[in-house]
Amino acid sequence: MMARDPKHPSVCVLRAGTTSYKMQPSDQNHKTRPQPHAVTSWTGCRGADMGLKLTCLKEKLEKMRDHERKEGTFTPMPSPHYMELTKLLLNHASDNIPKADEIRTLIKDVWDTRIAKFRVSADSFVRQQEAHAKLDNLTLMEINTSGAFLTQALNHMYKLRTNLQPSDSTQSQDF
Repeated sequence: MMARDPKHPSVCVLRAGTTSYKMQPSDQNHKTRPQPHAVTSWTGCRGADMGLKLTCLKEKLEKMRDHERKEGTFTPMPSPHYMELTKLLLNHASDNIPKADEIRTLIKDVWDTRIAKFRVSADSFVRQQEAHAKLDNLTLMEINTSGAFLTQALNHMYKLRTNLQPSDSTQSQDF
């Protein structure tokens, strides 16, 4: 949720969960840019300076990526809005974030792993002809992204099933 700071009308405050990010118009291009400290407050890294905090962020992302690859199920994310926050920060403040490309790549690796898991789960769901599926720890963005894929798969499955079942009018009747 984005709101204007009543004390400073040129400052916007982005609220994601319990974390707030103060955004001020930059001198370049007059776009709203998050301040660099927002990255470290999202990750919860503690350190004396920005370099230490970003090193901590990179290490956390590498652990998160490796853990996601090892687990067969979806692991909980540090924020249910991790992808939205990352895109916002890296699209509007990448020049203020050292090693932004490495961070972007790590987040993309986590995203790709989770989407691949979702597709494998959906494939298994369709093959087993299940009626219900439980997918814990998915974020809304992941569900939204994969929703079209799953809807199309279920639609095709329905069409195949209805074509395989004989209808009442095509059954032969003996007199």
